[in-house]
Amino acid sequence: MSSSFENHLQAETMRFSCFWLVVSNGVGLLLAFLLVFPGAGQVMGILTYGRWMPLHMEWHLYGWCSLPLLGLLMKEFLGTSKNGIGESRFALLAWSMGLIAGGVAFLSGHASGKLFLSWSGFSRVFFPLSLCVVWSVLATAWIRDWRNPAYSGWRSIFRALILLVLAGVPLALYYASSGSIYPPVNPGSGGATGHSLLASSLGILGLFGIIPFLLGLIKRPSAMHKVFWISFALSWMGYQLIQHGSVPNTEQDQIIGLGSLMGMTPVLILYYNAWQWPEGTRPWRIAFFIWWSVLAVSGWITFLPGTLDSMKFTNGMVAHAHLAMAGMITAFNFILMASLSKTTRVPEAGCFGGWHPFILWNLACACMVSVLLIQGVREGLNPAVLFGPDSLTLTVYALRMIAGVCMFIASVWWLRSVWKLKKI
Repeated sequence: MSSSFENHLQAETMRFSCFWLVVSNGVGLLLAFLLVFPGAGQVMGILTYGRWMPLHMEWHLYGWCSLPLLGLLMKEFLGTSKNGIGESRFALLAWSMGLIAGGVAFLSGHASGKLFLSWSGFSRVFFPLSLCVVWSVLATAWIRDWRNPAYSGWRSIFRALILLVLAGVPLALYYASSGSIYPPVNPGSGGATGHSLLASSLGILGLFGIIPFLLGLIKRPSAMHKVFWISFALSWMGYQLIQHGSVPNTEQDQIIGLGSLMGMTPVLILYYNAWQWPEGTRPWRIAFFIWWSVLAVSGWITFLPGTLDSMKFTNGMVAHAHLAMAGMITAFNFILMASLSKTTRVPEAGCFGGWHPFILWNLACACMVSVLLIQGVREGLNPAVLFGPDSLTLTVYALRMIAGVCMFIASVWWLRSVWKLKKI
C-alpha cells in the first residue's frame, strides 16, 4: 500500500468527517440556543425544534461517528487499487449524499421519531441505497484482489466475512426505521434490558479489539494480546448464562452481567498499550480511556434499580449520550484517523489535531455532561423543574449552550487544520 494513498485517504476521511462534525454541532448549537431562547423559534416558521433534532442525532451518528470507520474499511480494501484515491472520494461523497437526503427529509417533516433511526419517507430508501453504493465499491475491490497473494488465505476469508456482514446493514437499517418496528424495550423498567446492553457493548469491544489488526499496527511484546481475547471470550460466555428476553433490571444476573464491563476496562487499556501507535495519539488514547471508564461505570449505575426509574426520560440520558458520542467516540475517532497513515505529520507536536482544540473540546464536553447530569437528577426528583419558569433549569441550559459554542469552535478548528494534511 503506497504512502501517497494512505496520506490522501487520511486527509479525505478527516475532511469529510470533520465537515459532518461541524454541521451536526452547528445544528446542536441551534437547538441549545432555542432551549435558552424559545421565542426565537417563532421566526423559523415550520422549521421547528422537532424538525432540527433528527439532523443533530443522525448526522452525528452516521456522519462524524461513522466515516472514520469507513476510512478504515477503504484502507483495507482500496490500498492496491490503481484508482483507490478516486474510489475513496466517490465512496465518501455517496455516503454524504445519503446524509444530505436525510437532512432534507427531516426538515420537510418526514421522520420516524425513533432515536438514531429517524429515516422516513424518501430518505429511508435513499440512505440505505447510498450504503449499497459504498458496499459495491468495497466488494469490487475485493474481487479485483482475489488473485493477489497479499490478500490470500485467511485474510481473503476475513475480508469476505466483513463484506457479508456489511451486506445486511442497508436492509437492517431500512427495516429498523419502520414506524411499526420498535427496538427491544423491557416493559418492566422502561429501558433496555441488561443482556441487550451487554451484547451491544461487547460488540463494540470486539470492534475495538480488531481495529489494531486492520490498521496494521506493530505488536509490542506483551501477554495482553492473549489476555484481552480470552477475557472477551469469557465475557461472551457470561452473556450466554444470563437471562434473555424482557427481564427486569431487578434481577441480579442482569446487574452482574452488565457490571462485568467494568472488569474489561483495564484489560482494554493494557491491550491498547501493547500496540505501537502513531505519533500524536497518546493524548487521545488517554482521553479515550477516561471517557470509556466513566461511560462503563455511569452506565452500570444508571441501570441499577431505583436509579433507572428516576433517570429515564430525563436529561440524564442526554448526558449519557454525549458522554458516549462527544466524549468516547470522538477520542477514538482521532486515534483511528491518525493511524490511517504511517507517515502522519502531527500539526502541533504531541497531539494529533493540535493541543488547543483538544483541550477546549474535552473540557467543554465534560462541562456539558456534568450540567446535563445534574439537570437529569433534578428532573428525576421533581419533574416539574422541566416545565414552566425555573431559574436553575435555565442556567443549566445556558451552560450547555456555552459548552456547545466551545465544542463548535473546536470542530471548526479541526476542519480548518485538515487542509494542511491535504498537502502531505
